[in-house]
Amino acid sequence: MYRVGSLADGGRWVCGLDRVLHNQPNCVVYSLGHRTLSYCSFEQDILKRSPGCQVYGFDANATEKTPQIWPWGEADGVVDPKLTSRVHFNQFSVADLTAERYRSLHGIMNNFGHGFVDILKVDLEGAEFATLVSIIADAREKPLPFGQLLLEVHIGWSEEMTTVDHFSKWFARLECAGLGPYYFEVSMMDVNTLRVEPAVVYWSFMNIRGRHALVDDGLPEYP
Repeated sequence: MYRVGSLADGGRWVCGLDRVLHNQPNCVVYSLGHRTLSYCSFEQDILKRSPGCQVYGFDANATEKTPQIWPWGEADGVVDPKLTSRVHFNQFSVADLTAERYRSLHGIMNNFGHGFVDILKVDLEGAEFATLVSIIADAREKPLPFGQLLLEVHIGWSEEMTTVDHFSKWFARLECAGLGPYYFEVSMMDVNTLRVEPAVVYWSFMNIRGRHALVDDGLPEYP
C-alpha cells in the first residue's frame, strides 16, 4: 500500500498504486467533495506521480473560483501546465440526492466516455452514506464501475446513521456490492488537536467484483 498525499490534508492509502497508474494510458480518478478545497494533497500527489492520469473533481457547493484553483488551493507557487491540463472540475455532485445539482455516476461516466474509474475518492461531510447507497442502487446488481473506493466516513454527522444497526446494514450493502475493506484508520486529529472522540474514519476498499488490474489475473502485468 502507498499513502498518497498527507492524511491531515486529504491524503489516502491506495493499494497497488504503480499498477493503477499504469492500468491504461490515462487512468481516471473521480474526487467527490463538499467545500473541501483546502484538503487536496491526494489529488496533487496523483497528478505528480502519474504520467497521464486524469483527475475529475465534483462539488455542487464549490465557490465560483474553485474551478480555477482546484486542487492547488491558494498556493502561490507556479503549477506545471502539464499537470493542470489533466484536471477537470465540475460544479455538480455525483449521486448525492441532497445536493442542489447532481447527476448519476453512470450518466457522468457516459458523458465523459469513461468505461471505468480507477479510483473513486469520497469526502462528503456526512452525505457519503446516501451517496453510496445511490451509486450501488444505480448499478442494478452489476459490478460497480470503479476499482478502489477511498472513503472518509463521518460518524454521527448524518441523521440516518444514528445507531450501530444503521451503520452495520449500510456497511453490509457495500460488502454485498463487492467492496472489500483493506485499510482502516481513525482521524487522530480529532483526538490530538480537537480533544474529542474520533468522529472521522478513513476506509479504503477494493472492488473485488470489478475487472481491473489489481484483481483480474487475465489482465497484462504492469511495472
